[in-house]
Amino acid sequence: MVSDMSMNIMYSFLGNQLDSGFQEKRWERWRPNVGISESDSPVIDKLVLMHGPKDLALARRVAEDALIKRVNPNFHVELQELELNPYDLSKTFVTMDELRVNTVFDPDHHYFLNITTGTHIMQIVCYMMVESKLWPGVLAQCGPTADRKASRSVIEVIDLDLRRYDKIMARYRLEDLKGELQLKQGIETHNPQFNAMVSKLQKIASKSRSPIVLMGPTGAGKTAMARRLHRVKEEHGMLNGEFVEVNCATLRGDTVMSTLFGHKKGAFTGALENREGLLKKAHGGLLFLDEVSELGQDEQAMLLHALEDKQFTPVGSDKTVSSDFQLIVGTNCNLLQAVEEGTFRADLLARINTWSFTLPGLRDRLEDIEPNLVYELARLQEQHKVVYRMLPKAFHKYLAYATSPIAQWSGNFRDLTASVERMTTLAEKGIIDEQVVDEEIEMLQGAWRQGGPVSASGFDLVERVLPGHQLNLFEQAQLNLVLTLCLDAKSYADLGRQLFGESVGKNPSQRARDFLKDHGLTLDDVKSILSA
Repeated sequence: MVSDMSMNIMYSFLGNQLDSGFQEKRWERWRPNVGISESDSPVIDKLVLMHGPKDLALARRVAEDALIKRVNPNFHVELQELELNPYDLSKTFVTMDELRVNTVFDPDHHYFLNITTGTHIMQIVCYMMVESKLWPGVLAQCGPTADRKASRSVIEVIDLDLRRYDKIMARYRLEDLKGELQLKQGIETHNPQFNAMVSKLQKIASKSRSPIVLMGPTGAGKTAMARRLHRVKEEHGMLNGEFVEVNCATLRGDTVMSTLFGHKKGAFTGALENREGLLKKAHGGLLFLDEVSELGQDEQAMLLHALEDKQFTPVGSDKTVSSDFQLIVGTNCNLLQAVEEGTFRADLLARINTWSFTLPGLRDRLEDIEPNLVYELARLQEQHKVVYRMLPKAFHKYLAYATSPIAQWSGNFRDLTASVERMTTLAEKGIIDEQVVDEEIEMLQGAWRQGGPVSASGFDLVERVLPGHQLNLFEQAQLNLVLTLCLDAKSYADLGRQLFGESVGKNPSQRARDFLKDHGLTLDDVKSILSA
């Protein structure tokens, strides 16, 4: 009689091939479910042998043989007939779940679900039941002893808690980090917000083909990020087509539809041959539409149709064209505001806004100027086949200026790339010294002065707005930057976003208002004085 103490109970499918045999020769080979009765680690007290209606005779034979071979005097076998459809995942799952619901599992007992026998579908269902914790207990796998002629089964427990497998999890994380570093162009960036965004982008790139919106100021790297996302997706088998990009701001007039959707020969004056269009060219790959807000209403409607139906009609044609592509759009404007203003379709925004990320400008990533400076020097060194060396004093002098409030970086990474290229061009024998840096700082100030109101002194805006002020150098630099941004800011909210981003705590709009108020100013005051 079975003891009322804790028991080890094994649920196992009958193996039509592995457990088969009615003749004496069946004892000359290993049979998984017969061998379970001989296991000594763990010792099984009860075998629940699951079988189909047509296999009852074999199930009974296996049960009898197992009882003959048992090493545990309390061992017994229970036959469990199931209506199994071993090649239908959903039906097999339902059958196993019904068995679970109709079974009273004693919390004092230990339950094993054997995946050695049965079809692959049945094994997958066993895994799903245990991994989801619907089925109490653990997965088990049986194997023969080293002497395959012996009948005893060696039982191994399959631990599904991957947190225990440090090497496996470390490997997964290493792959993630490799993907993240690729999205960062191999640059070890330090800005925590940017790094967190890249980490999330990497996960999305390897799992999702839904559209992505990349927002951020001009020069923040939206196109470069889209290119790198394409490479990551290719490596994960998400895409097998090419990267196709277009700046929508450069499209004009009647050519917009033709460029994007193609045209039929003779569709309009100058249409001398068929043109497939960029959406067709991007089939199987990635289409990057930069400055997507520049598209007109008709083009937006066609794009929405192409995304939803994966087909569209070229200009002048009556036949639809199919194209399945991943879409990434770039914009430096607020698309929600554009919807409110009626320049961007609400239904298109809803369709493309599955994932949305804002790439910060260089002014918001000052800690990343140094690694990007090193990267640009290395890139140009490889491109020009010249060894460039920036002397320590020159390096620190450039960084001090680049990370100061005076440096505007209005063109973001484009400004930095151009800056490094100028220094390498002027470097004698590849050596960038302090004189080269001084000339470059003057060049940057002049360029920004032409694009904005930075003067040779650097602080003429402060002088105009607060004549006779008593501010120190640092305070002047801070205020000058804010005043520069005030000129183009549409509101306190706009000014706050440029200064502080989407910061936690006090909202950026109020912080911008309070900063000006501390100097006795308002946004309207600044605009009025500087425009006079």
